[in-house]
Parts: sequence; structure tokens; C-alpha cells
Amino acid sequence: MDSTSVSQLLVQPSQALAGTVLITVPIKCTGDAAEATVYLYIYEGSALPGHGRLLARYEQAVSFLKGQQRTVEFLHEEQRTREARRDVGVEVAVGGNVCVSREFDDVYYAATTGGGMEIFSAMLPMMFMVMMLGMASQMMPKGDEA
Repeated sequence: MDSTSVSQLLVQPSQALAGTVLITVPIKCTGDAAEATVYLYIYEGSALPGHGRLLARYEQAVSFLKGQQRTVEFLHEEQRTREARRDVGVEVAVGGNVCVSREFDDVYYAATTGGGMEIFSAMLPMMFMVMMLGMASQMMPKGDEA
């Protein structure tokens, strides 16, 4: 399984407001047949490089024949966090050794606890004040105009 590949994931629904998410992982074994374990990691997305905190970890035993393409499905019960984006990591291991590891950014979006808009809402009064000051300064007479 040393030449195994993981293709793009399929997530249904792509915007999980609540409930169960189905994550489908296509894996192709181009090496010898093997008994493998497929691990799936779900993380909060992050504006910074990399991912946020780990939300869930799943594993599933899968048998591969030489050259076989398999689709491995995972069900995940979505939970609300402050970040809407979800990143997903996939590892395929044989005999405890990871032969392929891949991460996917912003795979799907979930409902939030409202954390993202709190900052914007807190800034609204200040934005309004700055806008009003800008308008007032345009209405004031400039220096020697008469």
C-alpha cells in the first residue's frame, strides 16, 4: 500500500447547520493487497496556516486488493463551534505505519455559536461614529472660504 492515494473528499451536506454529515473518502491502492486502517480527523478551520482544534477522530478497518479503488464512508455528528469552516485530515495505515496522509482545508461549513459576528457587532457603534465624523468634517467650512 506504499503507493496509495486519497482523492478529493465528498461531504453531504456541504453546509451542515446541524445533524449528521456524511464524509466519503475515495482511496486507491496501487500497491499490494493489504489490511489497512483509515483514520479521519475533523478540525475547526483556521484563518492561519494549518487547522484549528481537533473536533473528532474516527477509524475504520478496510481490506484492499491490489489496484482496488474503495470508497470509505464516515458519519459525523456536527457540533457548533465559534468557527464555521471545517478541515479534514485522512491517514491510511498498514500495520501501524502511516502510508498516506492528506489534509483538506475548508471541506464544509457548519453552524456557529455566533462567535464570528460578535466582533463585528461590537464594532458597529464605532464604525457609525467614524462615518458621522467624516461626514461632519466635509460639511464644515474650510479655512479662508468666504
